[in-house]
This record gives sequence, structure tokens and C-alpha cells, in this order.
Amino acid sequence: EALLALGVPAVTALNAAYPQASVLEQERMLWILSRLGTEAARETLRAALLANEAGIRQVAATALGNLSDSMSLAPLLALIGSDPSLAVRRSAATALGQLGMVSATDPLMAAMEATTELHLRHAITYALMEIGTSEALANYLSDEAEPHHQVLSLRVHAATDPNKLQASRVMALLNASHAEVRQEAQRVIASQPAWQVELLALFRQLMAETEWSPRQRLLLDGLVVASVQKKAFQHAMTEVLHAPDMPLAAKRALLESWQFVPDLPEDLQPLAVLPVIEPAMSELLSVGLTLMRKFDLAKHEEFREKVMHLAYDGKLASELRVQALEVIAHQDRELRPKMFAFLQRRIQDPVVSPIDRRRAAQVLAFLDIDLLEKATLMQYINLIETSSPLERDVLLTPLLSAAVRKEFIADGLGKALATQAASLSTVQMQNLRTAFPDNDAIRSISERNEIAHEDRGQRLNVLLESLPTGNASRGKILFHETKATCTLCHRVGNAGGRLGPDLSHIGAIRNRRDLLEAIVFPNATIVNGYENYLITSKDGSTHAGLVHRQSREYVYMIGIDQQEQRLSRDRIQDMKRSPISVMPPGLEQLFSQEALADLIAYLEGCH
Repeated sequence: EALLALGVPAVTALNAAYPQASVLEQERMLWILSRLGTEAARETLRAALLANEAGIRQVAATALGNLSDSMSLAPLLALIGSDPSLAVRRSAATALGQLGMVSATDPLMAAMEATTELHLRHAITYALMEIGTSEALANYLSDEAEPHHQVLSLRVHAATDPNKLQASRVMALLNASHAEVRQEAQRVIASQPAWQVELLALFRQLMAETEWSPRQRLLLDGLVVASVQKKAFQHAMTEVLHAPDMPLAAKRALLESWQFVPDLPEDLQPLAVLPVIEPAMSELLSVGLTLMRKFDLAKHEEFREKVMHLAYDGKLASELRVQALEVIAHQDRELRPKMFAFLQRRIQDPVVSPIDRRRAAQVLAFLDIDLLEKATLMQYINLIETSSPLERDVLLTPLLSAAVRKEFIADGLGKALATQAASLSTVQMQNLRTAFPDNDAIRSISERNEIAHEDRGQRLNVLLESLPTGNASRGKILFHETKATCTLCHRVGNAGGRLGPDLSHIGAIRNRRDLLEAIVFPNATIVNGYENYLITSKDGSTHAGLVHRQSREYVYMIGIDQQEQRLSRDRIQDMKRSPISVMPPGLEQLFSQEALADLIAYLEGCH
């Protein structure tokens, strides 16, 4: 304070002492000089932007920003673009915002890259908002090569000068190829009530389509997510679903777009979902049941009764009946013997697709095991012996938490799993031992499982040596065949699922042994980004799959059946990463040695 009171003489004294001072002393001197604010003081601060020490540069940048020193524009731009210290770059970005000079817009945008650190992104964003140069950012809205620039431009436009945003230009971004751009466009559109006329016009134009391209689907999805909470838009969507002359493809596309909505408005539920939960609406029934499961609509009596009728309708396609049972399974944990037998047949039928067999298993897994009659419980356990690895893990789960008849269940599992000990994962075996610690049959399976895992390398070598030469053409057919289950999760080119890694170029980075190991021992290596998560709800139910996306209120998971589950955070008891891959062990048992060799030959050729 004494130095500040001296004024200009203090600046002279500080400038003279500055070169010989320690770094800490220099930082303190710079703060004092910034408060004195004379031209001589500013010159020292500008020179400090070139100092070797990052701390000095950061103090100088902050001080010059506080002073709105326009003469420091060039050195601040140099810092934002290339300084090795993130802290310095953040301070330089903040200072440029305080300067408020339009000429800083392009350098700030250039400093924003796809991999830019989060806090630096925030600093650049707020700097551009401070500058408020929506006109200078306009061209970046169409910069598809740099989607992070599109997002930043949209965000700054909406925050500083929303009235200059053109509805048509923002709505065009709803079908952008990059998800983050689409999401930002949705957010901006949702905040613009004045655009209602344009939104409804675009919606009606889309609904007139009879064939849908991927771009049109993205546009509709974005439009619905952005506008679903608006009453006029809800009314327009209800009209579409009730219109007899509306193309079926449009109705289906609309219903499917609701799967991306965080919350389906209550007004839409009876008016728009109930009408498609009818046997006569077979073309739309599957997506209607998917929506019921996603938004837990079976908790409402009127919905539950309609779905119950569908489940027990013997004239309805079997896959739709299973889907209906899946919707109400967690509401009604008991099944009539006739329905148990129906699901049992679905699981055991090799003609049924893997997804539908797994769905049938998931319905049975919701049963209250403790309430099953002894004969029915034995039938349930015996299913495990004949089921594939895709169903086995699902069917095992409720047995592990049974409260009564534990010895009976353990003995039954001992027989059912007798020939499958080697294919059980370490975690599955650990769960069995924990649930039935004193059972001899489970102990015997555990011992054989341990031997099999210890001999994993030897087993792999023996299997590799015994494999014949594969035929890649036959392997391609097998990969895309329903029985093989590969395309449930993996894709090659444009065909297949997205739950597991893309295998389009797997042959370029993995050899024959690697590919065989990934099939036989899927838990050996789990690719980053494809980790399996286990979520336990407060009601005791468990959910497994990939975490697809998250919001403040919900966690969205995708399981092996490709269905998205929405889990409310306030209902989650525990969420942890699982050491078990989404891909179950034992899938090699589905193939003969010749077929396994063909499949590996095909994957080896994927470059």
C-alpha cells in the first residue's frame, strides 16, 4: 500500500529492482505494477509475457487483461497459440476476452482443437462471449471439417446475440455428422420459442417422406429431442400417429426418434403410445413396446393390462409376445405354467435368433426364484445346461441370490454346469462359490475351472494346432449369420452392431492366435471404451452393459440385446466397472473346428 501511495516514483523503483529480484518477488512486483497502471508499468508487464518462468507469464497475462491493455494483443495471441503451459494459455484467453478486440476471434478459434483441455476450452469460450463477435463467427457454423468450431460458434451465438441466429441454419445442423454438433443445435433450438413456426414446418415436411435416408433420420431425431416438451409440437406428433393416410415409414421414424428423448411428456404417453400397443398395429408394435420398456410405462395400469393381453395372445408373433413379457416382467414376477413353457421353448429352439433367445431368458430371470414350485425350479436349472453362453449368464443371476432351497439349487447347478466348467469366467465361478460355499458339486466345478484357467495358454496352443486351414468366404457368411451372434455386437464395414469394437481392420493389427484368444477367452483383454459396467438398483435389480451416455439425471446403458436402458441416478445403489467382457466366454462351443477356422480366416483378411 505504501508503494501504491508513492505513484510514479514507485514504478521507477520497482522497474529498477525487478531484474535482480527472485521469481516470487517478481510476481509480487508485477501485481503492484498492474495496480499502478502507468505506461512504464505496462511496458514491464508486456515484457514479462516473454519471461522464461510460466508463473511470471501467467501473472503478466492476468494483469494486462485486468488493465484491458490493447498493446498486449500480439504477445497474448502468441501465448494462446503456443505456450507450453496450460495455465498460461488459460490466462491469455481470459485476457483476450477482457481486451474485447474482434481481431482476436480467429486466433482464439484456431486455439480450440478437438483435444483441447476442458478448462482451456471454457476460457476460450468465455473470451469469445466477452468479445461478442457473432458476425465474425458466422462462417464457423458451416465448418464441417472442424465440428468443435461449429459447437463453439453455436454456443457463443446463442449466448451473445441469439436474435441474429437463423432458424434454418441451426436446424440444418440437426443432421450434422458429429453428435456434439447435433446436441448443441438441439439445445439452441429448445431455447428459441420464436422458431416454433419454422420447426413445425420442417417437421411436417419430414413426415411426408416415404423413404428415409440416415441424414433425414438424424434431422428428425434432433428435431424431436429439441422440441418434444413444446405443446404445439406434441400436438403435431399426435396428429401424425393418428392420421390414417400418413406413411407408415414416417410413423415408425417418429416413434423411434422418441428413444433419444430423456423424458417422454405424460401427455404423449396415452395419446401416442397406447394406440400402437395393439395387435392390429403389428408394423409399429415392436417400437411401441421398446418405448414402454425404456420409459417404464408398464407401471401404469392401463398400459400394463394391454401389454399383458399381447403377451398371452397366441395369434401374435412369438418375438412380439416375448418383447411384451419383457416389458411387464419386472412388474409381475410370476408366470403361468403355459408361459413358462413358451419361454422355455424359445430358449431351446436353435432357429430362434440369439437376441430373441436372450430376451426370453431375461424374462425368466425376472421370476421370483423363491416362489417357484420345485418341479418348475428344476426345469429352470436344466435350461442352463442346454442354453448358449448368451443365455446362461442371464439365467444364472437370480439363482445366485435365492434365499431358500439353496442346496437343491446348488446340486442342480452342479449337474447343469458339469460339462461347462472350463468356459465359466473367473468372476462367474467366484459368484457361484460365494453363493454356495459349502456345496461339493460347486466345489468340484470350481476345481476344474481353476485347472482350465491355469492351462489357458496350453489349451490355446492345442486348439490353434488342431485348427484346419480356414475358408475366408465361408467365414464371412458365418460372421454375418444370425446363429454366430458376431454381428450382434461387432461390425465389418457398414454391417453389424456397435456394442463391441469395429472389426473392419482387425486383420491388420491381430494375428491368428490373437483372434482365437479373443473368441475363446474374451475377458483376457477388454478394449478401452468397451468396458462392461454393472449397476445395482436400490430395488436389488442388476443391469449390465456398456454405458452409452450419461446426463445429470440418468445413466443410459446398452446391453447385448442392443436395447438402451435408462436408469435414474437416484435409483442407483452401486455402479462399477466389471472385469467381465460383454462378450461371454464359451462362444467357440457354438462352432465346429472347421467353422471356427473359417471365421478366423475371414477376420484375418479384414484390413
